[in-house]
Amino acid sequence: MHRNLWALLLAGVFFVAIAVVAIAGPQSSGYHLVKKVTLGGEGGWDYLNVDTDTHRVFISHGTHMVVVDPDGNVVGDIPNLNGAHGTALVPEIHRGYITNGRANSVTIFDLKSLQTINELPLPGVQNPDGYIYDPASKRVFTFNQRSHDATAIDPMTDQVVGTVPLDGQPEGARADNMGHIFVNIEDNSHILVLDSRNLKVLQSWPLPCKEPSGMAIDVAHKSTGSAATTFRGPGAVPGTTSGTGGRRSRPSACRPAPG
Repeated sequence: MHRNLWALLLAGVFFVAIAVVAIAGPQSSGYHLVKKVTLGGEGGWDYLNVDTDTHRVFISHGTHMVVVDPDGNVVGDIPNLNGAHGTALVPEIHRGYITNGRANSVTIFDLKSLQTINELPLPGVQNPDGYIYDPASKRVFTFNQRSHDATAIDPMTDQVVGTVPLDGQPEGARADNMGHIFVNIEDNSHILVLDSRNLKVLQSWPLPCKEPSGMAIDVAHKSTGSAATTFRGPGAVPGTTSGTGGRRSRPSACRPAPG
């Protein structure tokens, strides 16, 4: 995944961006910077996730996971990770699952104490990156970039229960809480719709943008949006030019093409 927090934040405000560009005239969105928190340290950044019960923010930082409270204070750190990408949160059992891209594993930890419980190897998997907990199937999913597949884990037993082959490099994913998972396929600019219970691909939706990474979902209105580095044609909302990995890119938000 591109180490670009702008792309992550863009995914989170996708639907706000759609509304803003739709309003005629130079009106302000009302959003403004309240506080800047400097975390520091070496290593790259990737996904972040929020525990809606405690309001803690989990931020991946290479070899560890930084935990920040709503006031921006660092309240914890989960160490000894290997290429951490992000963490799936399972509130029912108070556990989190961190994808280790270099170790091809998942680190399981306690959401309250932040203590590591176990590291689960993922046989045959290469570079687990994206992640999600799907409440409908009660499974944790990792999305594996180099092996082009998704792995389903039962958090009650911490056992791998299946694999879904994908037609490209998966990135960010979201669930509709009704048994469907939507995942960006970065290298061919599609969203795949997965059946989380039967572990199969249902549909493939082309996107009018390139290299989709982060994703947002509006469950109530049954709509998804993806953050990408470049846009092309209708359905894409261009962002501000930004640097990514030493090259120039143009972040954008986009929605699946009609039909």
